[in-house]
Amino acid sequence: GAGTWNTTNTANWSDTSGGAAGASAPTLVDDVYFDSASNATGYTVTVSGTIVSRSLSINGPLTGSVTFSGGSTWQIYGNIFFATSGVVLSTFTGAFQALSKIPTTTINTNGVVIGASFTVGNAGYSPTEAVVWNMQSAYSSTGNFTVNTGTFNTNGYSITCTNFTLNASGYSPAVRFSPGNTTLTLTGTAITIDTQAFLSDLFNLTLTNSVSTVNVIANSKGFKTFTIAGTGTNTVTFTGACFIETFQHTRTSAYTISFNTGANLTVQNWKISGALGAVVAVQLVSTGSYSLNVIKQDAVDYLRISSCASDLTTPAPPFYAGANSTTLGGNGSAIILAALPTPTTYYWVGGSATWNATNTLPWSLSSGGAGGA
Repeated sequence: GAGTWNTTNTANWSDTSGGAAGASAPTLVDDVYFDSASNATGYTVTVSGTIVSRSLSINGPLTGSVTFSGGSTWQIYGNIFFATSGVVLSTFTGAFQALSKIPTTTINTNGVVIGASFTVGNAGYSPTEAVVWNMQSAYSSTGNFTVNTGTFNTNGYSITCTNFTLNASGYSPAVRFSPGNTTLTLTGTAITIDTQAFLSDLFNLTLTNSVSTVNVIANSKGFKTFTIAGTGTNTVTFTGACFIETFQHTRTSAYTISFNTGANLTVQNWKISGALGAVVAVQLVSTGSYSLNVIKQDAVDYLRISSCASDLTTPAPPFYAGANSTTLGGNGSAIILAALPTPTTYYWVGGSATWNATNTLPWSLSSGGAGGA
């Protein structure tokens, strides 16, 4: 039933399911279970001080929920399982630390909303203790999510968190992140991918923060689909090099995409467009310049793009920002404030002829038509 989980309280622990209380508080070599025999009705467990266990399995009581509260550190040295119902963790606002050294470790939170930060791995690992972490369900939290070391397989499950970090510096072995088709939804202000981190694939990112700057530090890594969502006027800031396959938004308000000096963003397919009264500014944070290389684009408009050093001689393809787009200056020749031209279709009608930059005789605007186009 209700009680406090700390390092000394024995009143709530048993060696068997539904057994007599009085067992020692769990240590890092003990598996911990909360099940339907832990209490018949809803109850609260208050976490106090740093608590530990090996594997952790939480199921609800027969009726109601088991609710965890507190703001301390919860260290887990094995597999993690939370039942889909009957478990409340949003009121525990401390720090989960997944510190398993079991070669293959599972994390199955079943989408239970977690109020605490969640950190995978720490600096105490050696190269021979490389853990493979396997997500077995979607993860949802109002705290931060950090992966420090090991191979982390999302198996395509989504992650929702405040801030997200792949923090490889100083950790051995460096983290290997395998996102599959995962969508990462960020509600906070930063996503950081350390330069030593390895990504097996690009992943989807959705930003929903609407009140402040979101910092993207990708260190030459990238994203499959990068979506700016939400309803506010916040700024999305890029630092260093980053690659995005599809850059898009669902936002209809004005906002800013900014770059720290020297940043380099390559976009395979640019879909972001402003509107009258909702201009999207693309600009520097302060002084200097940045590069924006757009390989393919939709017809866009109402951008205010400035200080972009991309030049057609670098080479970078032209980026047509739209006829109603404006600039504060400082752009290279790749940035063109005009509508995306409509492609022209040409047909070869010249038989044997020379194809070069000046010969028009073999070309027609229609199949079998007159040459000279």
